[in-house]
Amino acid sequence: MSYTYDITTSKKDNRSTVCLTICHLLFTVIQLFLSTFLIAHIYSLTDNLISYTINVSIYQISHYIVMAISYFLFSVIVDKTNRIGIYRLGNIINTVLVVITVFYGKDLAKIIVLAGALNGLARGAYYASYNVLKQEMVSRKSMKNFAVAIMVLTKVVNIICPILLGMLIDISTFSMVAIYVLIICLVLIIISFFIKAKRPKDSNFKVMEYIKRLKENEPLKKKMKKIYLISFFQGAITVLTTLLSISVMTHFGSNFSLGALTSVFAVVSIILLFLFNRFSKKGKRNWYYILNSISVVVSVVIFAIFPNITTLIIYHLFIAVSETIIGTVYDLYRNKNLKEAGFYQDIAEHQFVVETMFRLMQIPSYGLLILICLFNNFVLLQVALVVFVCLYSITSILLMYYEKTEKDEDVETK
Repeated sequence: MSYTYDITTSKKDNRSTVCLTICHLLFTVIQLFLSTFLIAHIYSLTDNLISYTINVSIYQISHYIVMAISYFLFSVIVDKTNRIGIYRLGNIINTVLVVITVFYGKDLAKIIVLAGALNGLARGAYYASYNVLKQEMVSRKSMKNFAVAIMVLTKVVNIICPILLGMLIDISTFSMVAIYVLIICLVLIIISFFIKAKRPKDSNFKVMEYIKRLKENEPLKKKMKKIYLISFFQGAITVLTTLLSISVMTHFGSNFSLGALTSVFAVVSIILLFLFNRFSKKGKRNWYYILNSISVVVSVVIFAIFPNITTLIIYHLFIAVSETIIGTVYDLYRNKNLKEAGFYQDIAEHQFVVETMFRLMQIPSYGLLILICLFNNFVLLQVALVVFVCLYSITSILLMYYEKTEKDEDVETK
């Protein structure tokens, strides 16, 4: 099947990729605002940690269920269009959610299912288009550097923006900060008009036909089965973020903050990512995957047995570094295999399968958290933390196995 998408060479086309990256960073800022203040409202409406954990879990379950459904529905449209229309729609929905949060944030937090559903709808529309645009626009030759760059820039945003938002609230008001975020939303939408996108010839969202074509291509099928399995375990990192917050509040009180340390860990992660990218070679870094897998498990077990500030910091550091490096390597393989095999028309289907694997881990995980909270036993929360870290650590082993068994071509065609 011939391929008509050609954003690969000209300065104008490179500008589209740059604009897409800027838009994604702005989207990250907006999501930080939404998640920070919605979760803060939910926390303010609870009188104990158990209620807070249950409410956040309900919020996340609603979020991920609606995101799974909306991702599928928007993917159908994305694969029949030039992608960018749904991308702008996702950003418009996100802007509407910011407006609702500004004026009705506390009331919205009382309706937890609705709050999660609205965020899931916005993210479903956004990522159904963004994931496809990113994989199509970035050439296979550039994907490694792009994956590193987007991870580094996202980390920088996550370091600077929470501090900046807090400072702005201190010197002005929440309403003024909300207006600033609304301006960011409008800037994002404007920049999106500079993104030019096309679609592969005969592109049509048919997941079962994609799976059938995979079965007919044995080498690609073997690769993608591994990627989808890795995607399932990679989904555990989401619930680990929630469990980390719960552990902090359980053992050290809600006033204990890891904000400054989180920034330090992010800087350390960025430096180590650069070193990893510069000096490690595919097929010759098994030592790192094994070390990473062991270190995150050992650190969380020590923290679960001896919960104190020191063990928490050690655990948080190992998870932060692992999430950065493993996430970058995973993103590279997630986005290059189909283009190597010439399956350009199946990118939307592939990204849908990946996102579905995430949801299959995330939704039951938060359901399990609710069940644990009903027992009102914080020891069970610690056990759950260990279990989910063990599940996440499997990602490292699977990536090591992937690199050992699959020989990707690094020659660039498009």
